[in-house]
Amino acid sequence: MDAEVRLRTRGSVGYEADPAPDCELDYYLVYAEPDDVWRGVAPCGVAVEEFVLHEDFAAAGVDSAVWSAGEGWWSSAGFSRSLRADARVRSVVRPASRSAAAEAYRRLTDTDLPLAPQLRELFADRDLRPGSAPLRLGPAQVPTGFFDRRVYRILFAGDLGEHGMADLWCREWLQPVDDPAEPRVLGRGSLAVQTHEFSWELRRIGFGMAWSIDLTALLGSDSESEPAALGTLLHRLRRLLRDQGLIPVTVERFS
Repeated sequence: MDAEVRLRTRGSVGYEADPAPDCELDYYLVYAEPDDVWRGVAPCGVAVEEFVLHEDFAAAGVDSAVWSAGEGWWSSAGFSRSLRADARVRSVVRPASRSAAAEAYRRLTDTDLPLAPQLRELFADRDLRPGSAPLRLGPAQVPTGFFDRRVYRILFAGDLGEHGMADLWCREWLQPVDDPAEPRVLGRGSLAVQTHEFSWELRRIGFGMAWSIDLTALLGSDSESEPAALGTLLHRLRRLLRDQGLIPVTVERFS
């Protein structure tokens, strides 16, 4: 397929089999007003999240904790839900790197941002994801040479925008697609790791305020029932769009 980008080696795209513990957490800066980030006003809080996964890498829930001036650290599943459901909340929350969150936290508290193990101790109110048996999406027959075929959807809230789209193409994980037959599919990519073959599509849902990456995984012979490469790739694709300002909502398994 011409629109596909073939990424055959880990080194060519910075593929990491085992992300560092702090990289498994998602960091956000919280502002008092929507325009503060563009006006250079310092954030008033820092949020930290971590997706909790089932053994098959589908999402079981989201743990979170927030530091805000005057309140210190607190944990609320309600904040996690509103971040994903309420555009007004998203307007004052910006995804950030660990280093950016640590810098903001030091300015606010004059202390170092706790490391991942200490941050996890602050998670007290999990935002649960409903559990259900995978729905069959696509052909049930597994292609020759593979032992399993799975389909996952990583769902995101927010507006990607033209700038975010342009940066995605520069990252080599997605190749632009212009297919009149599938107007909601804007990008495709693929990757081969060991005996496994992965392919994915970036889709626009609704009127552009929700997005998804739909991943098809063809799993080859492997000693692991849940190959680490699959979990790492789902994590990497989720982080890819989060880095462009979208908020990951859930990871669903359809087959």
